[in-house]
Formats: sequence, C-alpha cells, structure tokens
Amino acid sequence: MRIFDFIRTADDLRRHIFKDQTIESEFLDFKALVELSDRSDNKYIDIATDIVAFANNLGGNLIVGISEKKNENGIKTAHEYVGLESFEEYRRFIESNLKIWIYPTSLQYFANYIEIENKKVISINIYPLENHIGAVFKAGQNEIRYPFRTTYGNRFLSPSEVEERVMNDGRKAKLAILKAWNGSRIDLKIHSHVAPQNQDSIFNRRDNGATYISEVRDEDFLISFNGVFVEPIPYSFVKDFWKLGGNGYGIVLKCTLMLFENPNRVEINFRY
Repeated sequence: MRIFDFIRTADDLRRHIFKDQTIESEFLDFKALVELSDRSDNKYIDIATDIVAFANNLGGNLIVGISEKKNENGIKTAHEYVGLESFEEYRRFIESNLKIWIYPTSLQYFANYIEIENKKVISINIYPLENHIGAVFKAGQNEIRYPFRTTYGNRFLSPSEVEERVMNDGRKAKLAILKAWNGSRIDLKIHSHVAPQNQDSIFNRRDNGATYISEVRDEDFLISFNGVFVEPIPYSFVKDFWKLGGNGYGIVLKCTLMLFENPNRVEINFRY
C-alpha cells in the first residue's frame, strides 16, 4: 500500500483514469458534475463529506467532470469526460463555500483545473490529516459526522472509533512511512529512543546498510537486519521518523530491539 499520487495535469489523468475500466477506490472518487444552482445544504455536504472522508484515511483525489457507467459486474467505472462550463464558479465553490462545513480548518485540499479531450474537469487533491479527526458540520440540523474513506466508498465512524483514533499516536508515523515507501524497501538507521537524531545508529557495527523496512501494512510494518526479520512493529511503537541527508531514513522506536547471534533472531522489548 502507499499514499495515492495526486492528479494535477492531463497527463496524470491519462495515467490514472482509463475509460470503462477505472473504478472508484480508497484513493479515488469521481462525479459527473455538481449542480451549483441548487443552494441546498445537501449539495455542499456531499462534496464536503467526500473531502473529509479522504482526509480521515490516507488522502486521495476527487475528480469532478467524469460520468460513470456500470460494467458487466454492476460496478461503476469512469465512463467519459463531460466537462464543466464555469471554472470560476466552481473555484469559488471549492475554495470558499465548502470550508464552512469542514472541520478542522487546517484540513488541506487544493483544486487543479485541467483541460483534457476539449473538456474541462476539476481534480480536488486531499491531504491526509495527521493529528486530528475530520468532521462535517451540518448547521441546520446541529449534526456532526465523521466520514471515512474505504475501498467501497464512504462510511461514518462511530463515537468509539473516533475515540480510538484520537488516542492512537501512531497515525503520524504511519503516514510518514507510507509516504517514503517505494514499493520494495526503506533503508534505515535505527537510533535509541533517547538519543539525538544525529547520533550513529545503535546497530552501526552490524547492519552495514542492510537494515530496512521490508513491508508496510495497514496496522504495522516489518524491519529486516541482514535478512533477519523482526516481528511486526505497530506504528504506535514509532517515536520519530525522518529523512536523512543522504539516502535512507532515521527512525526512533519506543521499544528495544535485541539481536541474538545464536539462534539468529530479533526480539522486541516494549518500553516508553
């Protein structure tokens, strides 16, 4: 898994969107158009919900100006570019009008206005939230909802799920590691959890550049030391993760990794 690449240009659209093939996903949603002349809250709430749902997961992309068509399995796919008439009106809608329904105000998204096949579409790119839970506020009904993007569309988090996410301090580390993930490995220098970031790796004598993250998953990741794999490490065990000056990344863990010569294994001792 990895954080979705943002769509900013016509070339990006051609690379990610294939007519009658591409389906909506955890990172991608598309709409034919939004009827801006309809000033009802529901029109605004629908778009705000999509944006916040992506932000509460791993970020993503909402494209306005693509129609849908069901394939032989009944699954909606991107069909064709229908185009939008007034970019300026949509720009005001996206960059100003939507914000009064979205919390927190620090939630970041930006719109790219793209012309493709003589049609104009808007690509809304949404950054994931690191330290907050995004919400949609429906003022007329005094209702607050917490949407979350899944492979099958949006769902709403329950109060217990919201509480669990607020208490989980591993989300920031997860997003940083996913952003660095290239699909195969992340080279590491592991530091003591009390050491400054410029200190040599505590495994410097052993790793010789062979310490790396070998797999990233939804709840945890795997580290390899010269081919010896550690048990899954939850993202909440990561105290800090940063890009080094050269190649690779530094990582500070909230646990001790004990390497044993015989048998050749690694054990984790958890500590704060």
